[in-house]
Parts: sequence; structure tokens; C-alpha cells
Amino acid sequence: METKNYKYVGKPLPAYCPIKTERTLEAARDGVAFPHRWGLVVGEKTDKHGLASYLIADKDKTGKTILEQMLEDDLLFENKRNILREVSDGGYEELRLTEYYLPFISEDATYQLPTVNEYIDCAVNVKTDALIEIRMVADGGDLERYLHIPVKTSWPSVSFMDVLGDLEDDIRDMVKNGVNGFSYSRENDYPAWNAAFFDKLGRGTELEFESLHELLRTIVSIRLVKVDNRIVEKDGTEAHT
Repeated sequence: METKNYKYVGKPLPAYCPIKTERTLEAARDGVAFPHRWGLVVGEKTDKHGLASYLIADKDKTGKTILEQMLEDDLLFENKRNILREVSDGGYEELRLTEYYLPFISEDATYQLPTVNEYIDCAVNVKTDALIEIRMVADGGDLERYLHIPVKTSWPSVSFMDVLGDLEDDIRDMVKNGVNGFSYSRENDYPAWNAAFFDKLGRGTELEFESLHELLRTIVSIRLVKVDNRIVEKDGTEAHT
């Protein structure tokens, strides 16, 4: 199965903290998408049950826990949400949950990169390697996902607008082929265009759209994040512009 490497991007972790700063996530099946941002949840707090650590090292610890020390040292981020949690009698209780987590980003994340100041050159003697980042959002911005469209051209080249002209077809193909967290289904003659979106902790949710155009409306940003233009000399050698 496909895997994705993640690196920790928070404050430097002290020696007492038993957290690896590099992690690998493994897909449960083929064709999935991975989040750019992922949060390692190490504990929680509720008004009803108080503070609880998820760290194995805190299981039988007496005195101050590692989670408490990390909170004192301001190492953790918070995520608040309302949940229904099953209880021992088979019922559910409604809780206001605060999750404490450490931030990680994927090895190919681009959201933190600036938009480049160089365009895709369309000169006949230029080769280009570029990367287009597409950001899609849903649920009022609480859910997001990113797409990467690589652009590799040999002279004569194409422009950024040429690539955008094919974008609708590219995403349609992803949905039809069931890749990058997209899928297509049909039930009772009603089509569904499905896409995985993620919250800020990297938890995935599959959303259903009635049409490709409805899915495309979730796009809020399209930008160039990498461009490498190389001039092809008469002898076939290449030089960066």
C-alpha cells in the first residue's frame, strides 16, 4: 500500500518528550489521498472527565504526566469539537472535547511555499518542470484538500493557461479512475462525484457531490509553486534560465 512521510514542524521537543519527529502514514487501500497537514493527538480534556493522556509513557506514571509537562511548556496545539461518545451501558454522552496535538506536514506539502515569480516559458527552445497547487475547501473552510498537477514540457512549450484549460478533464479522469481520493458511484440512476477532504488534524471525510461542476466549485486557489525553466542549446545541452 502507498505510504506518505511526515515531519514535525512545531517547537523543538525536549528530551523528556517520547515523540518521533518523523512519521509514516500507510494507506488502508489504493487510490487514497493523504493530507498535507496531520496532527498527532497526544491527549484530551473534557469538563466531565478532565485531562487524559494518550501517551503510553503516561499510563502508569505517578505525579506530573508528560502531557501535563508538554502543556506547561506550550508545545501543544488545541482542537475543540463536540462529540458523542459511547458509554458502558450502550448509550452515548455528549461532550465538548479539547484535543491536544503536535503538528506534522507531509514530505510533499506545498501550502507553506510562496507562489513563484517565474512563469512557464513558452519559447520553442525551453523545457519546463513545474508544479501547480490546487486548494479545495468545504464545510465553511473547516475541511480542505490539495491537488498537485505536475507540468513537464519539451519545446515547443505550453503556458500556464494551457494547463488550466485541461484541469476539468484532469479532475474528471481522477474521479473516473478512482485515484487521489476521488471516486465515482451511481445509485438509483443518481451519479455521485466523491472526494476526500481533511480537517486540520488530517482526519478524512468523504464528501459527495451531485456533479463535477459542483466539485470544481470547491476550488479556491490555483497557483504555481515550482518552476524550473531550462534553455535547450543547439547541441542538446540544457541551461537554467
